[in-house]
Amino acid sequence: MAFAEKLNIKDLPANQAYVFIADQQTQGYGVASGSKWVSPLGNLYFTICMSAKKESVLKNALHYPQVTALAVVQTLSHFGVDQRAKLQMKFVNDVFLNDKKVCGVLSRLESMGDSFKLMIGIGVNLNTLPPHYPDLQSATSVLIETKQRTNLQHFSEILTQNIINLFKVLDAEGFGKSIHQSIHDRMYMLGEEVKIYERNLKEVTLQGVFERLNEDGTVTIRDKSGVKHIINDGRMRSLDFEP
Repeated sequence: MAFAEKLNIKDLPANQAYVFIADQQTQGYGVASGSKWVSPLGNLYFTICMSAKKESVLKNALHYPQVTALAVVQTLSHFGVDQRAKLQMKFVNDVFLNDKKVCGVLSRLESMGDSFKLMIGIGVNLNTLPPHYPDLQSATSVLIETKQRTNLQHFSEILTQNIINLFKVLDAEGFGKSIHQSIHDRMYMLGEEVKIYERNLKEVTLQGVFERLNEDGTVTIRDKSGVKHIINDGRMRSLDFEP
C-alpha cells in the first residue's frame, strides 16, 4: 500500500481507480497493532486506490472493508473455492477458509479538500504451501485447503470488477439491502460465544454471543446478563483464542 499512499488525489480521474499488484511484500502488516502479514511469492497482494466524495465516505467508511471482503468471497466463489471448502467472513474484514484466515483487508482514507483518497489493501493467500505458514492453526491458503492453484492475473481482474460493482451498489442502495444479506449469510462464528478484543489484541472488552450482523454493518453481542451491545470495531475471536 506504500506506493498508493504517495499518489496525489489529483492524479485520480473521476470514476476511475488505480490497482497496484505486488508479487511479494517485505513489510506487510495487519490491522492489529504490530501484527505481521506473511507475504511470500504465490499470493495476491493488491491495493486499489480511488477518489471518493466526502458524503459517500461519511456514510460508508465502516462498510468499505466489509464490502471489499465480500468482493474477495465472490471472487473465490467464481473460482469454485466454496465448492471445495467452507468459505466465510469474519467481522470486520477477514475471509476464512475451513476456519482459518485466508485473506485480510486494510482500508485507509486520506482527506484532501472536498474529496478523499480511498486506499484498500488486500492480501489473499492463494498458491502457497505449509512451510510459509508456521502457525497453521490460524492461517491457510486456497492451495492448502482445496489442492487448487489460482491464476493470479485472472483472479485480480475478477476481484477488481467485483469491488467496483459492489461499491456502485453500496453508493446506490446503501449497506442494508442485498449487501447486508450477502455478508450475513457468510458470517463466521454467528450464534457462537466470542470475545471482542481491542485492536491491539491485548485486552478483552466484551464477551458474549454473536447474535447478528446489523443493517448498518455493526454487530450485536449479547453478554451473559442478557444485555445486548452494539459493536462497530474491535477484533472478534473465539473463546479459546490466546493472543
